[in-house]
Amino acid sequence: MANWTNLLLAASACLALLSCATGKTSSSDDIYYSSQQEADAALAAFDKDNPKCQLWTNWQKMCSRTGLDGQIHCNKADMPSEKPSATFCVAKSDEQFSGPGADATSREISSFFRFCVVPPDFEGSYEEKRDACSWDKSRPFAGRSLTELSHPWCNTWRLSKAVDETDRYFYCSRRDIPKWCAHADGMGYGVQDDHTTLNVGIYTILNRDALPLNGIYCRWRKLDAE
Repeated sequence: MANWTNLLLAASACLALLSCATGKTSSSDDIYYSSQQEADAALAAFDKDNPKCQLWTNWQKMCSRTGLDGQIHCNKADMPSEKPSATFCVAKSDEQFSGPGADATSREISSFFRFCVVPPDFEGSYEEKRDACSWDKSRPFAGRSLTELSHPWCNTWRLSKAVDETDRYFYCSRRDIPKWCAHADGMGYGVQDDHTTLNVGIYTILNRDALPLNGIYCRWRKLDAE
């Protein structure tokens, strides 16, 4: 009996050493946090660790550098009980909504694809999977909730006149963008209230679900553009 006990202990020690050597544990692929406090801390740390990211989320909250004087502004998902997963970047400076990118951690990429539906036998690169995704319409920050879209840069939200009247979405028709932002993105497209933009008279045919998430951010600042 003693020999069996020693053998089991030795085997356990070997497995532990192997786990340490590979840097992996049984929960290494888990995209969720152990607590709300851990999720909030990770969301706050992401801002400082990723200065080039302009819009980021954990599917429970979405944040951008669009608060007063470029401070952090965050929106909550329409469903407060939405479980947060690994924080990832939605859009970087001078980029459209692109997702975390192939250089992100595997945990961030897995979190990004959380609401992505592809065929079970799908095989391909990160970019190929992103392009092949059919995004779950019930996902947070899909552009269908005014609670999730609400932002100090938009004074009026209107429903688009889309090709498919059953799937209309909101766009900002009256904007108040600060002077320091050279180009704001994420407000949607449609006829503006003041009739001074290039979007006048143009009805959108944009499929909102072609974008994984929707949120307002500053693509580049005036200082960056000079």
